[in-house]
Amino acid sequence: MAFEPRGEGAWPIEKRRDVEAIYNPRSKQQLLGFAPAFPWQAFLEPQQLGARQELVVAELSAIH
Repeated sequence: MAFEPRGEGAWPIEKRRDVEAIYNPRSKQQLLGFAPAFPWQAFLEPQQLGARQELVVAELSAIH
């Protein structure tokens, strides 16, 4: 997985405040499909989200 340099690809503040743009419900299976090599369960557990089957992704372009 490649990471982009800090700031590149980040949404402008106006878009990050747009409730419709940042409300993107996804199933855990969909999230796993976006980046299967990323340790999603290890990432979600400390945030007490490991058992959740539905999650909201704010900036979809960050995982597409």
